[in-house]
Amino acid sequence: MEINVISESKNQIRFSLPGQEHTFSNLLVDALNSLPEVEAATYSIFHPLIENPEFIVKVKQGNSVRDVLTEACNKLEKDIENAKKGFSKLF
Repeated sequence: MEINVISESKNQIRFSLPGQEHTFSNLLVDALNSLPEVEAATYSIFHPLIENPEFIVKVKQGNSVRDVLTEACNKLEKDIENAKKGFSKLF
């Protein structure tokens, strides 16, 4: 997955994910906002035909934005694996 960092400071990052839409963007923002280190996480798609989702993530003082992003992705991976196990029990 391509990630384009637009700007980054100590406690905040702004990036886009080319080729992604609302489905993955919502999952990522939900995972980020569930972490206690995150002050705010949001995304926007300015025009669905020509734009990529653009994210802004702000973490609380003393936390690393990149570490929090990694933690959120690990959480998503675990959630998807649990869903996969749950569905495999049905079939």
